[in-house]
Amino acid sequence: MKKVRRVLWILLALLAIGWWLTPGGPAIEPGSVLVIDIEGAYVESAEPPLVARLAGDPPRPLASLLSLLAVAERDDRLAAVVLRVRALEIGWAKAQEIRDAIARLGERGKRTIAYLEVESLGGNLEYYVASAAQELFVSEATRAPLIGLAGEYLFFGGLFEKLGIELEVERVGRYKTAADTFAGREMSDAHREMAGALLDSIDAQFVAGIAASRSLGLAAVRSAIDAGPAEPSELLAFGLVDGTLRFDEVVARAGGGPTVTEDIYRGVDPASVGFAPVATFALVYGSGTVVSGEGYTTPTGASVFASETVSKALEDAAEDRRSPRSCSASTARAGRRSRRTWSGTRPRARARAASR
Repeated sequence: MKKVRRVLWILLALLAIGWWLTPGGPAIEPGSVLVIDIEGAYVESAEPPLVARLAGDPPRPLASLLSLLAVAERDDRLAAVVLRVRALEIGWAKAQEIRDAIARLGERGKRTIAYLEVESLGGNLEYYVASAAQELFVSEATRAPLIGLAGEYLFFGGLFEKLGIELEVERVGRYKTAADTFAGREMSDAHREMAGALLDSIDAQFVAGIAASRSLGLAAVRSAIDAGPAEPSELLAFGLVDGTLRFDEVVARAGGGPTVTEDIYRGVDPASVGFAPVATFALVYGSGTVVSGEGYTTPTGASVFASETVSKALEDAAEDRRSPRSCSASTARAGRRSRRTWSGTRPRARARAASR
């Protein structure tokens, strides 16, 4: 038995030595075609919440996708990047970041082809992301009407009144409308003004982005949206797509070089394509419900934006002197912001950074 164990340990040691001596990263041949799936949820955190990881198919960090696209942008071995866009569970800010990253691929000379594969009652978000590519094809089964944007808001004030529940709400400022959902019966003037301004802003960006990517006028895009095209033939008639193909035909159209999946490509060392860090910055995530005090997650594993925890992280970044290349800047990515966090942190962090 001892002899068997000794042999196993020797084999493990040899495997470790072989792995250590193997050149870093996969071998990417010139003229390769990178295939990336863009679908599902992307989270603003270093890793998905615990519950999502236990569920078996956790959402990916958004930074992971953006980093992958940034590496591909500089990789001269890639002839093209094919983006397979399916149903997305993200907001418009994340969609814009992904779209910008796709556009940069084309600006750096990479051929980009998007393949839209969606069946839903509305495909605004998915189409918006996919339209950033130089070419856009849809599957024959795609049925995703491009119907424009709208906002829906629920108010439960009348329900609580019927249940005999009286709600008391305190707010600071006209536009603090979060409690209106529970205490109100309809939109206040301030709520309607704010919601309308946000929707108009997103709509203008949505239409302008499609128009620029598809070489269409703003009026033409709005006319197409008014028609609500859903069938591939209807999308083609309005100039919103370049045709209908199977996915293997799209990949072949990209140049016919060796296909590289994103799982393999993640192993590429950024330094091998020209990334040379000249500074160090801290990336501080603030995701989830805004709460006072300390903490990272709820008992169920969902992320929380705890004021004291995020404030301390930003202050620690400002004080970082662990190496000659200490933290030069800090970046906070937040879906929701807390006045308690920022008002106390910004002056202290700036003072510490300026005193170096």
